[in-house]
Amino acid sequence: MQKNTTLILLLVMVLLTGCETLPTKQQMDAADYGLVPVPESAIRVATAEISKTLIDPYSAKINCKAPVKGVMNKTFENHYGYLTVCYVNAKNRFGAYTGITEYFFWSRDGRIEPVEPPFEFNPAE
Repeated sequence: MQKNTTLILLLVMVLLTGCETLPTKQQMDAADYGLVPVPESAIRVATAEISKTLIDPYSAKINCKAPVKGVMNKTFENHYGYLTVCYVNAKNRFGAYTGITEYFFWSRDGRIEPVEPPFEFNPAE
């Protein structure tokens, strides 16, 4: 039993050493975040991407926030860039609003792409 416990603890320690943690403030200040996205452009692209997934995109109430500079930790890697968050309330097949759903979009050097949770985000400012 003692041998199994030791083996499990050793395995967990080995797995955790590959995890990258969020950077320090000094690392974030020195990081390259890429080109700053134009807020209107990022929101327009995000809205178009969201509309593709909805049953009734014309009735959707979409509220997107301006991109925020920061670092995203996803799949144990740090990515520097800009996160845009959109809140969407759309109708389902029965014509009823489903409630607010969050959509996330990552911007870096002119590319805007959807991001699926889970991820950790730390704003730069």
